[in-house]
Amino acid sequence: MLDEFGNYLEAFIFNFGFWAVLITMTLESMGMPLPSEIIMPLAGFLVSLGQMEMWEAVLAGTLGCTAGSYLSYVLGRKWGDQVIFKIGKFLLITPRSMERGVKWFKRYGKSVVFWSRLLPVIRGVISYPAGSARIPLVLFLTLSAIGSLIWCWVLAYLGFILEENWRLIHDKLSGPTLYLALSILVFLIFLLAFLIWRRSRKKDTNNLIK
Repeated sequence: MLDEFGNYLEAFIFNFGFWAVLITMTLESMGMPLPSEIIMPLAGFLVSLGQMEMWEAVLAGTLGCTAGSYLSYVLGRKWGDQVIFKIGKFLLITPRSMERGVKWFKRYGKSVVFWSRLLPVIRGVISYPAGSARIPLVLFLTLSAIGSLIWCWVLAYLGFILEENWRLIHDKLSGPTLYLALSILVFLIFLLAFLIWRRSRKKDTNNLIK
């Protein structure tokens, strides 16, 4: 069933390009079970085929993410914790994820909006507790858009450099296995970038102390 759904998703993106990416990334950003780890690499694959420009793929993904984030934020701000009972069953929202999101805001501040956009699964639910916590809308959209831009570009570029190997990988790994493999790969990329950034920051701090 998941393989069949994946085939429909691929066909939709291949047939409608920019608009398909925008729509599916909007829904994904609202917490619906549409994997951006598949959507954006597919967009990058279309770029390698010459059917789309890279800027179009990244723009469609970023606009979709931002639109979905805005809608989720509005629902979270309007209904608060009650959003779980109204639409949670259709999404990936659970009482635990809402509670965890609110705790993150209290502990780490508004920057959690940016970092959550770079994490699988969490990126699709963080906007609801952000709205519930009443983070300033302009700041929320700015942080969300920047994080989404980075996320979409990395995934699209991954699909672009895979080129003809995309089909081979797709045939070897299908359904949940493919989603998991790409999620792990993307997570490792961002983890490496974070560790490099933290090491550089620590080095700069030590230089200032000296």
